[in-house]
Amino acid sequence: MLVFTSVSNFSNAQWQLCGLVPSTTRMAIKDTNIFVVTAGIGISLSTNNGNTWSTLSGISNRGIENVVVNGTKLFAGSGNRGVFLSFDNGASWVQTNNGLTDTNITCLAICGNNIFAGTFSHGIFVSSNNGATWSAVNNGLTNPYIKSIAVSGSNIYAGTSYFNGGVFLSSNNGVNWTLLNNGLQQEDVLELAIKDTNIFVAYPTHGIYLSSNNGVNWSQINNGLTDTNIQALKVCGSNIFTATVFDNVFISTNNGANWISFSDNWVGGHDINDFAINQVYIFAADAGGVWRRRISEIPSCIKEELVNSNLIVYPNPTMDNFTIDVSASLNIPATIEISNIQGQLLKTLTTTDTKTNIDVSSFPSGVYIVEVKTEKGIAVKKFIKE
Repeated sequence: MLVFTSVSNFSNAQWQLCGLVPSTTRMAIKDTNIFVVTAGIGISLSTNNGNTWSTLSGISNRGIENVVVNGTKLFAGSGNRGVFLSFDNGASWVQTNNGLTDTNITCLAICGNNIFAGTFSHGIFVSSNNGATWSAVNNGLTNPYIKSIAVSGSNIYAGTSYFNGGVFLSSNNGVNWTLLNNGLQQEDVLELAIKDTNIFVAYPTHGIYLSSNNGVNWSQINNGLTDTNIQALKVCGSNIFTATVFDNVFISTNNGANWISFSDNWVGGHDINDFAINQVYIFAADAGGVWRRRISEIPSCIKEELVNSNLIVYPNPTMDNFTIDVSASLNIPATIEISNIQGQLLKTLTTTDTKTNIDVSSFPSGVYIVEVKTEKGIAVKKFIKE
């Protein structure tokens, strides 16, 4: 078993190189286990937050491009050999391609007892028996070039590439698909990510788009991004991370209404391919290896989580006005800012009351962001104007 070197420390660096795992492309985390796909090697595993890495036997030189974790099982997708399954944390693998008519697997996703496999040119396949058999589920999927799949409850979203790329939705385990492109670019969908009821789409050149109504409508959310050439997108709790070609890492704590740089002292020097996050670190994969940074270095996000539990916005949705109810424990006065989903500031006021009524009757119908700023932090809520 090959073991890679331990973490290298850089003077004053907030990002650290976690072992020289070369050419990392995709990542997955389960509890204390971090799996990374490495070009030319297969899959590497760390059980100590990236301090050391080891290769997984039985999966090397198989052209692996992606990996997902489902309980005690691992599924790996290959660029030319289909799907591999491990029941023992990657110690051994079996090939599970029965029913697949395209073994170039571009993405994998779990939805309940089903695993979905996106392919390069034959659409999407589903298996309900751990990959023992696969069935094509492409009714209504007019673009068979699948780039990414994301799951939100019973909804499955598929991002496509080539020839009029777009987003498709299935609410019945892939039996039927509907195209949802209102407001989106006709470009390859690089990545899909989901946070609560919000669906995010990342494009290679047009930045990030958001839908808060199951994909019926989309809006561009690039406020604060100094580079819209997106490389990766990942949601973790209240935080959304994205990586761009030239300026590396950005973070949003308010559903993409604003983005701020999270690239302090970045020393990677390569385009980031993927993120993975656990309770302690955010990990970034690039051609030079795996890098990490402590989640605790995002103080504004931690404050937001503490404050949000003490903020109520009602009624929501609203036709003309709503009330912001701020717990007295947050030490008013508070500054209230209302922005549209594109990040444009529409209204600002200061209050010394725990309850504040706000008139939004003149606002067009849509999704808006409320930020309440106190000395204890910032709380962010979303409301819908009907």
